[in-house]
Amino acid sequence: MVVRSKIVVLAFALALAGCAGRNTHELLNKTNVAVPASAIAATHEIFVATTREPATKDPRQVFDGDRSLTTSYAR
Repeated sequence: MVVRSKIVVLAFALALAGCAGRNTHELLNKTNVAVPASAIAATHEIFVATTREPATKDPRQVFDGDRSLTTSYAR
């Protein structure tokens, strides 16, 4: 009886997962917008928050490939 209920639960979970849509978070728009360069030309400040370790070996790198236990910030 326990094995049968596990099989039913597994089959239900697989069927439910098969119906799930692809959840994507697009960062770029699919259509291009024509904007003159003079409208966006400026100095922009970019702020970064990541869970990567700060880089210590290469001065050209800001973050390393290793995970950090705390959040690291860069500007």
